Amino acid sequence: MFRSARLGLRTSSRNCVESLSLARLGHSTDSAAEELQTSTLLVKCPDAKGIAAALYQVMYDNHCNIVRSDHFTDTAGWTFFQRLCFKLPSTDVASIDSAINKLAQTWRMDYTLQHEKARTKVAVLVSKMDHCLWDLLIRHRQGELKCDLNVIVSNHPDLEHVAQAFNIDFVCIAQPTAPKEKRKQQMESMLEDILHEKGTELIIMARYMQILSDKFCSRHAEHTINIHHSFLPAFVGAKPYHKAFERGVKVIGATAHYATTDLDAGPIIEQGVTRITHRDSVEDMIREGRDLERVVLARAVRWHLENRVMVYGNKTVVFN
Repeated sequence: MFRSARLGLRTSSRNCVESLSLARLGHSTDSAAEELQTSTLLVKCPDAKGIAAALYQVMYDNHCNIVRSDHFTDTAGWTFFQRLCFKLPSTDVASIDSAINKLAQTWRMDYTLQHEKARTKVAVLVSKMDHCLWDLLIRHRQGELKCDLNVIVSNHPDLEHVAQAFNIDFVCIAQPTAPKEKRKQQMESMLEDILHEKGTELIIMARYMQILSDKFCSRHAEHTINIHHSFLPAFVGAKPYHKAFERGVKVIGATAHYATTDLDAGPIIEQGVTRITHRDSVEDMIREGRDLERVVLARAVRWHLENRVMVYGNKTVVFN
């Protein structure tokens, strides 16, 4: 159901090469725009001399024009990361796929290659709170999130009208009459069936107030983005704004991360904060926090869709 894992990481030190063009000999770089498509390549491998040169040579040999190149080396573990954004004729897609696969075997690379026309199929999970859902749907309609958002799944029927407003399938998986543990198993089984039917490649937990099982998280690792309403690792779990108020903090935040078997402890993609004062009530914090949640989740989703995120242990490298 899912494509190969996206290896995501963000770096504070970037080496960006803008508009780097490697055109093949005898191949005109003035090809009509409609004949070209944009692709992105994310690479992670043990650091060694010549890796970047080898990647550029493959681009050259396979008729690719590199329009952006970012790389980062983690000197603690001597691991090399690179993101290449390039254009190539649609007829040459198979050849670049094969060439990169061979290169990956030589350099022990983990990589993700994403072509422009392959739109990611997305499912959004929600409960009763709608602010993140509305924001994602509006951004999607405006073309900011380039994906196929084809289903909204909820454990409550409350937000079906939102899905109807955007002509998106809505499925309620609530099982109110079953015992608690059995109900959770039934809901996850129903959720898995929906994800499989829709060919889902990315799951967005837009304030989905359910704890997913270890089995589910492991199966969908690095493809499930959650928004948590605190500046993690502070105040994990339920009611973080209430905990922040009781602690008397001066800054609150929101965190978008990949869901893992550890609650609210997965690799962080993006975070945002805002200052508060002693005058702010819990309700004030919730209102301020909702604005952060919308923006932070949207950024994380967009970066994932644009193949900018590489997971590295329990961290991420994010190229932007």
